[in-house]
Amino acid sequence: MKKTLCITFLLLLSFLSTICLAGSITFTEAEDSHIVFVSNILHNDDNYGNSTVIRTANNGIYDTFGLIKFVDIFGTEPDQISTGANIISADLHLWMSRESAAFPNTIKLYQLVRNWDESTVTERNYGSILDGIFITSYSKLTADSASLPQELVFDVTASLLSWQTDNGDTVFGWGIESQTLHAENYFYSSESADYQPFLVLNYDSSPVPAPGTILLLCAGLLGLSGLNRRKMKE
Repeated sequence: MKKTLCITFLLLLSFLSTICLAGSITFTEAEDSHIVFVSNILHNDDNYGNSTVIRTANNGIYDTFGLIKFVDIFGTEPDQISTGANIISADLHLWMSRESAAFPNTIKLYQLVRNWDESTVTERNYGSILDGIFITSYSKLTADSASLPQELVFDVTASLLSWQTDNGDTVFGWGIESQTLHAENYFYSSESADYQPFLVLNYDSSPVPAPGTILLLCAGLLGLSGLNRRKMKE
């Protein structure tokens, strides 16, 4: 009997320690801006961190790249995710406020490899986003403009997994490129009154049972043992 109870206890403890708690966190506090290259020769010292739009352009004269990131993603607070959690998916949601309509259009997303600050970033002190890691793209294959504002959802799970491996130390965000020549696109920024960007992260975790839970389980098993002994005496 004792052996049976012991095995039952170990099985229950093992079960409790592997229970997965699914969760979802939406991050809305974004930092965003854009940087402007002038013929890739002249440096631009303007900062656009207070702009209500994230602008991207590729017109052959100057190229404009968008920047966006969410800080404090990883941690122990209720609105953060643990670096030990199992990340299932992560989606970046951007709202396009204006899209080039005269030609097909491709927008590329890059995982940035250098840190930056919304209030100070410029082309001169940052450089190009194109040395980042290509993540995904959106393509409009026809010249017909979609109804605006249009929500674009980018799968950025790979970025979150990469940052998680680095304990959140490399959360530098993403760069947005209008890849097609003469394409120009605008996205609502975090400073906009409506349609701000946000990040949705789905995860599960396997918590270790609290000591109180284990004690409760022990008490229940001891009670069950006593009940069995009484039955045997009868």
